[in-house]
Amino acid sequence: MPMPDFEFRKNPITGEWVVIAPKRGLRPKDNLRIEVACPFCPISLKTIEEEVSREGSGRDLIRVIKNKFPFSKYHEIVIHSPDHAKNFEDLSVEHSRRIFEAYRSRYNELKNHGHVYIFHNRGKNAGESLGHAHTQIVVMPSQIPVNSKPLGEPDNNILVTKFYRLYAPSYSQWPGELWVVPKDRYQTFGDLTDSSLYELSDAVRGIIKIIKDRIEDEPAYNFYIYPGKDWYLRLIPRAKVLGGFELASNIYVNTVDPEEVKNYVKEKFRLS
Repeated sequence: MPMPDFEFRKNPITGEWVVIAPKRGLRPKDNLRIEVACPFCPISLKTIEEEVSREGSGRDLIRVIKNKFPFSKYHEIVIHSPDHAKNFEDLSVEHSRRIFEAYRSRYNELKNHGHVYIFHNRGKNAGESLGHAHTQIVVMPSQIPVNSKPLGEPDNNILVTKFYRLYAPSYSQWPGELWVVPKDRYQTFGDLTDSSLYELSDAVRGIIKIIKDRIEDEPAYNFYIYPGKDWYLRLIPRAKVLGGFELASNIYVNTVDPEEVKNYVKEKFRLS
């Protein structure tokens, strides 16, 4: 019997959902120090069979392709740039903005198929299997509820811009986590105008620069965009590994005071 790409299973006791995706274990992993040809570099991307869309050309090319190791029916990859080592902080402002344009475009194309999750893993401690900068977009079926944290009232503000509030929640679970929340609440990510989308991209690019400046080694972090109305972007530096107590209780132990995070990031934005 052939191995399925993925299967959704519901825990009959708790009602929680899991995805069983054995083929995900077969995907290439250059962060495990296995010598593999990067499938996202131009020399490997010779065909367009799996390409969904492209924008730009040359060193400015942004491509969206189908994920060969999906865990849902709709699972795509946004390849940020042909340059293997370059991510948001290394790319131009305009290039970073066009990546967020690709996010918005794919969100609006896929939103009628379920919950559209946009997430970016950077660094092996953040679940990144390939070092070539990319973002994943996956659609979860509508019958599976959205269990991401709901958006509360922003507190511990770092920066207030024309369209957004950047803050380090006083109840942060992770050391250094930051949230970007639109002032215009109760819309979806796909509703963003160009102006607000560009300001979001610039804010995220600035945050990543600050994280990279603060952490001596190559930083590991995740960010994701809440898939429904009243959306937000949450960025989590992965400076810790969850312990047994946290896994058992779902109570996180944060070793960095969010007030300290707020002051540090605010000062860096002021100097930039």
